[in-house]
Amino acid sequence: MPAFLFECHLGFAPNSLKDQPRSSRAESVSRYGACDLTMIRIRDNEIPVIPSEISYFGALAVLDAHANQLTALPASLCDLEELSNVDISSNKLTALPRAFANLANLAVLNIAYNQITTLSETLTVAGRAVPLPRLHTLDISHNPLGGDTALFAALAKLPALKELKMRSCDLSPASITNAASSSGFKSLKSLDAEENLQLEFKHMETVLGDRIAGYDGQADKIQVLVGKRIMKEKWEVEAEARVRGRGQHGHASSISSTPDTNATDDIASKAVALSISDSSADPGATSSTILVKWYDAVHGALVLPQALPARTGRGFAATESGPPSELPTYTLPVEVFYQEFSHNIRSLALSNRRLNKTLILPARAFSGSSLVSSAEPLLPRLEDLLLDGCGLSDNISLRAEPITDASPHPLFDFIATVFPTLKSLNLSMNGITSAALDQAGFTTLVLGSKLQTLVLRGNQLKHLSVLCDLAERADAKSTISELDVCENNIDRLDPRVALLPLHSLQVDGNTFRVPQRRVWETGGSAALIKWLKERLQQ
Repeated sequence: MPAFLFECHLGFAPNSLKDQPRSSRAESVSRYGACDLTMIRIRDNEIPVIPSEISYFGALAVLDAHANQLTALPASLCDLEELSNVDISSNKLTALPRAFANLANLAVLNIAYNQITTLSETLTVAGRAVPLPRLHTLDISHNPLGGDTALFAALAKLPALKELKMRSCDLSPASITNAASSSGFKSLKSLDAEENLQLEFKHMETVLGDRIAGYDGQADKIQVLVGKRIMKEKWEVEAEARVRGRGQHGHASSISSTPDTNATDDIASKAVALSISDSSADPGATSSTILVKWYDAVHGALVLPQALPARTGRGFAATESGPPSELPTYTLPVEVFYQEFSHNIRSLALSNRRLNKTLILPARAFSGSSLVSSAEPLLPRLEDLLLDGCGLSDNISLRAEPITDASPHPLFDFIATVFPTLKSLNLSMNGITSAALDQAGFTTLVLGSKLQTLVLRGNQLKHLSVLCDLAERADAKSTISELDVCENNIDRLDPRVALLPLHSLQVDGNTFRVPQRRVWETGGSAALIKWLKERLQQ
């Protein structure tokens, strides 16, 4: 790790890096007001060691050291009580520090693709009655753990563990059956033990018994994958979705009519032939790994590639900047909701996806043709949504899977209903007009949600009257602190917008003449907001 990182934030160079030349800028760089560092990302380098002085970063919450040359971790790493997300995959580690189980706030841990031979001793180290009490996602895949016969019993004691991946670990049946008397795995929802040649489904049954989900999937059961990993083609994933969708919609009618046993058996046999595996919390959903390559587990971010229409014209051949062939071209593919990691997505980026401007949702999001809100949102942890450059207008094309007919739906009503947990919403570079702000969903987002950042840059807004009316209401409890309406057609900046609890207001590129540009060019957002508040008092 570079010595400058320590010099800048802590004011000293770690002993282990004394031989490294000191940075010539160290004397002139601010320590950022002694603010504590909360995130270190040093992935894809050739770093051989993490200094023990890393423990001085007491507020560190995220450590991403993926793909380096680490052979060991310092014991002082276990002193970082705020550490919640650690990715040390693709290194050369042979063991974890003895006190690793004492990290009380650790929630996500990825140690895949290392050379670790034992974990049970680390997970059962004395000093804490409950090891890793908040760990919900653990990936130990591709480590030679076959000799650790106490591993499964140790993992069973992790109280919050929901998702466990242990692919290609050379696990033996003995390591599983040794945990048969354990009553653990109280929170487990997904267990991926594929590519362990000695393991069979019956070995998992000795531990988990009737808690294992069947073909049709049950929300209260554990989704288990064992055996050879099957890579599915796009058509197979779509076929599974249709089979499950038909089964879900036909359930009510089958109660009052004589069931077609042959047809049911035929569907079930086809499903088995396709090796369907379900790890979604939705009984009618299809689990898929089609989007995993675009998911950053460390930050909970899913960033889908752009999907632009073909370019044609003089001097250009017809070209298309579309997504890879395995990814649907819809602005919002329904596969987003059927991934193993869907419940962990905190940021969803759908930027420049306008090749097919349709948004698709699972059938459970609808009641008839209307959207319905539920106690459990489709993406329960989503905080950031980016729909910039998607060619959206006041109404969007929305449809339910597997129904093929799309219908128009108000944009903000859709967002407020489907994504009620948002803190940041980016709708820049679309075709949204001021009329869209009259939608009930916009009122919900402004006054009835936790939304803090709203970006409407590069649209067709002519005024902000609706937003100002909401800010002026006696019951207004908006949490919006950042508003960006640059590059619209706003001809008058209503001073009432300053009634919102704004810290940042961006208005460049509009047609209004008052206030003049120098107000915010010289003093920034603070000066502009102050100017607007002064006009309110006049």
